[in-house]
Amino acid sequence: MSATNPSARGLVASKNLGQNEAALSIPRALWMTNETAMASPVGPFCDGQLPWVAVALQLLHEKSIGRGTTPPIC
Repeated sequence: MSATNPSARGLVASKNLGQNEAALSIPRALWMTNETAMASPVGPFCDGQLPWVAVALQLLHEKSIGRGTTPPIC
């Protein structure tokens, strides 16, 4: 949160980043893509859907099964 705008959301670096230095890295194994949605249990329901719909269905499925102990981000 920003000191000037408490409702602001975003990412703030705690140090200056170099030109090609990543601010955030998410392992590929945690990505949710159209391909991972099609390979998941919701895949049969995603056929013919827009990619973002398939990912949304996968996200809803993952939420419903409650896998893991990671707390929700929001």
